[in-house]
Amino acid sequence: MANFCSGVKVRLFGGAAGSMSSSVTSSFWARSIKGVELVKVMVSVLPVSPWREERLRQVSHVSLTDRDPTAAGHAIPTGLTPDLLLPVMRVQSDLMSRFYALRGFERANLGTGGTVVLLSDQWAQEAMSCLGNGTQAAASFSADLAAARAVAAKAPPVTVAAPDSRAAADLAVLLQNLVGRNSGCMSCGGERETSLPTITWYATRMPAGFHGHPAPVDGNINGIDFLANYTLGTGWDIQAYAC
Repeated sequence: MANFCSGVKVRLFGGAAGSMSSSVTSSFWARSIKGVELVKVMVSVLPVSPWREERLRQVSHVSLTDRDPTAAGHAIPTGLTPDLLLPVMRVQSDLMSRFYALRGFERANLGTGGTVVLLSDQWAQEAMSCLGNGTQAAASFSADLAAARAVAAKAPPVTVAAPDSRAAADLAVLLQNLVGRNSGCMSCGGERETSLPTITWYATRMPAGFHGHPAPVDGNINGIDFLANYTLGTGWDIQAYAC
């Protein structure tokens, strides 16, 4: 089985993306939240009969990665107040949870090298199991989006923080944390943002070897160390040491 743990990175820069639903032929979409643009995606999954051997049609690697919702998170303005940031991040986590709940199909493709996988195969079983991880996000998305829009409508205009600011770095770390929780260490969705994680920045960059890590460390989010590098014109690049 492939290892999806290494090198989880997020860059704070980007455009639009969306998420997926797991019914036989179902569509899913979201509207904008003060500049966060989410696009419609359609996914088809063959129905499964419990009475006979079925084949599980795969979602291609291209169709999955092409709709990665991390780009929607990159459009979130930096400098949001916590009372607005939380509901916005909850919507983003719904998208992440649903998108990565389909990751089992990608793994099945990598694991078998074929275009069709028998339902009895371990890769197919994992793919179907992962789909259930998006259930809560699917059920909560409409209400979460409405709540975020309601808070945004009452909030004063956002003073966008500079790209190289600590506020921008914090947002990049939060986004990386969502990606890592939903896709790192063999995860496949199911993680939603019910509260904002605690980000701790160390007084100085800790050298390689700190906590056994092979590279320097700048801080931690809920106890998970990370390295944060800013590049002019590109944005923040966050490397987490989760696995």
